[in-house]
Amino acid sequence: QQKLDTEYLSAKEKKKIKKKMISLTLKRKSKIVRDVSMQLKEDNDEDGASSATVIDKNDPTANVAILQRPTSNLEKLHYIIGHGILRRDMRDEIYCQICKQLTLNPSKASHARGWILLSLCLGCFAPSERFAKYLRCFLHLGPPSFAPFCVDRLKRTLQNGTRLQPPSWMELQATQSKRPLMLPITFMDGNVKTLTADSATTAKELCSQLAEK
Repeated sequence: QQKLDTEYLSAKEKKKIKKKMISLTLKRKSKIVRDVSMQLKEDNDEDGASSATVIDKNDPTANVAILQRPTSNLEKLHYIIGHGILRRDMRDEIYCQICKQLTLNPSKASHARGWILLSLCLGCFAPSERFAKYLRCFLHLGPPSFAPFCVDRLKRTLQNGTRLQPPSWMELQATQSKRPLMLPITFMDGNVKTLTADSATTAKELCSQLAEK
């Protein structure tokens, strides 16, 4: 009887953990959302296309283009950074436009959001070698709260290369507070080790960090 109770509790606990993992995945998914992905594909296929219509019979928002409906902050980030990831020729232009918006910007809120966007871009894709030195100069002249953080992110991205996915919800939160990502790793025996990561961290680096612990 005791063995059956133990097996039942074990199965119940596993089910509970599985639900938590699914919930976290849904709330903090890092994939480019479907509509944004389709829009990026349209922009790549048809240079100059203004919007893309996604048709899905099961979706009540079908036939509404990504640029013709309200979007979340994460979707906007995915759209901008997704272009930088997929289109090498647009990376310098994206950085130029952000730097332009940050120069002599009288709005404190807009200025802060601009530096957060720049930080996220720096963690996902690097500028061209020709433009990199100018971007570094701009970063060094930035606010003390962001300049060192952004310089380090650029260095890391140049070291590890362009990512394949835009930033996740967790990365957005970490960037806003300028702190590293905290990744708890749970082992089979229940022990938990917490690793630190940034936007450019690779699986190899995480494995090395875990081995040291």
